[in-house]
Amino acid sequence: MSQPFGQAGADGFGGSDTARPVCQQHFQYEPCGHKGHFAQQAQQTAEEPHWEKVGMTREVWESFAWACALMDVRSADPRIAAVFGPNEETNPLWGAKQSFIKGKNDFARALKDDKELKQKQYDEEAAMHRAAKEKADRDAAQRTIGGELTPQAELFLEKLKAGMMSGDALDELPDPAPVVDGWLYEDTLNWIAGPSGTFKSFVAHDLAARYASQSMSYHGFPMEHGKALYIVAEGAGLFKFRKRAWESYNGKVSENITYYAAPVQISDFEQQMPALIAFAREGGYTMVIFDTQAMCTVGEDENQAKDMGVIINACHSLRMATKGCIILVHHFDKGGNGMRGSGAQFGAASTIVSTKRDKDEEWVTLSTKKADGGKAKDDEGRADLKLKLERYEPADGSRGSLCPLRDDPYTLKAKPVYPTFDDSRTDLLKRIAMFEDMGGMSPSAVKEFLNEAHPKTDENSLPTGDKYTTSGAEMRVKMLVTAKVVEKRSSKYWVTDFGRDTVAALAASPDDAQDDD
Repeated sequence: MSQPFGQAGADGFGGSDTARPVCQQHFQYEPCGHKGHFAQQAQQTAEEPHWEKVGMTREVWESFAWACALMDVRSADPRIAAVFGPNEETNPLWGAKQSFIKGKNDFARALKDDKELKQKQYDEEAAMHRAAKEKADRDAAQRTIGGELTPQAELFLEKLKAGMMSGDALDELPDPAPVVDGWLYEDTLNWIAGPSGTFKSFVAHDLAARYASQSMSYHGFPMEHGKALYIVAEGAGLFKFRKRAWESYNGKVSENITYYAAPVQISDFEQQMPALIAFAREGGYTMVIFDTQAMCTVGEDENQAKDMGVIINACHSLRMATKGCIILVHHFDKGGNGMRGSGAQFGAASTIVSTKRDKDEEWVTLSTKKADGGKAKDDEGRADLKLKLERYEPADGSRGSLCPLRDDPYTLKAKPVYPTFDDSRTDLLKRIAMFEDMGGMSPSAVKEFLNEAHPKTDENSLPTGDKYTTSGAEMRVKMLVTAKVVEKRSSKYWVTDFGRDTVAALAASPDDAQDDD
């Protein structure tokens, strides 16, 4: 007879250390796996469950097995050894340990099977979703070909219709207003660029400070004024010394210039750029300078037209929101031939002001000529402004800096240029000036004047009999407001100081004041 099933000898299996016992009934090495022993094994297991040998309940045993099944081997093995002892046959808990490991492995296989099943189901569902989307896209494309519009396309269609205009209406659009006469204009995208060490940032800050001053010219050139937002994207700690140097020659900077001493990532359409656009629009900033482009386009490949197209599109969004002069400070390529990066930048620019420095001298020449790497969109450019960088050394011994000044004391005294209008707007300007002593001219009074003095006509200049509405009459005033000869205060129109000078000029030179039409 064999030893009772489940009873181990000194070697853990039963018998002596020198000879492995054999089952006398079935002539197999112990433990014999013949089914005749199963009932006895079940009885033995039922009488001495393994979990009780380690002081566990069945629930705790199985929970521990599940936990180990979820771990990797390196994490599970030390925990199993802590409960069951070493992995040796002489271990009195060897049988319990093997039973536990088998159960743990069964659980691990079940988990793996479950994961594979879930992954298969996920893959099948993903494939179904892809197929459904592809079908929906094909159906949508087919509907578009057939003339059906999406809700978003319907909205843009309304905007498209509202923006359509005739050739005559195009002629009535106001001319681009100069920021610096002959150099920069409102509602444009521009660059200040040059080789390293050509004082680009000094030039850019000087431009912004003068624009915000409300009174200064641009080194003799007439300039408009407004609020400027300067993005100091690099060297913010040193920038204050440049500001102090500028103030030492020109007086304290105006409150109309605001500095932001950190980069704004132009390609960040989730947070940074939408926030900047909202801030600039709400604050009334009509000049925004990014110094430098490289620090505000981190992660974008400036040599790729696709990447730079994203940057240009974002800058145009800022331009459209502010109607302002948007400027990026950028570097020339290593050869000094022009702006570094994709040619898409040159194509998008209204103006590129290049900075040229003669050797190591503290002089800089500004140019918009193509030969100098500059650009003037509608003319051949100019290179007639040379600035000397004067050094400022504070009396207290603190750090100094440079300030751009014109190289001669000459100040350009430009002859005032007054706008000209067609007959109806010229007469309307004069009439609004007459209403100044009567508290301004109301929109209804404008309507009555136009219907009486300048009724609507057809293409042959014959009266049509149609009447101006109040809103239609106000559209006729809009060009006068854009030209800054008229302003609307509360609900009435008033002539400005510039408007009074224009009326005086029209009266002095009536022939010169007639429109070319």
